Amino acid sequence: MNEEATPRVPDDVLRVHLNDAWETEYWCGQFFCTPEQLHAAVATVGVMAADVHAHLRLANA
Repeated sequence: MNEEATPRVPDDVLRVHLNDAWETEYWCGQFFCTPEQLHAAVATVGVMAADVHAHLRLANA
């Protein structure tokens, strides 16, 4: 099976880790944001995915 055919999912989906490019891409896809927006949100509210998601939703409202 082709590895690219299986989407990667972070081991810890409760926290947004930005150490690897694929994780940044994963979270940008989940939150419909750019990498810059994602990094800014994590810098503002921390790494908890629920907090990042809420922040991005408010920022785009």
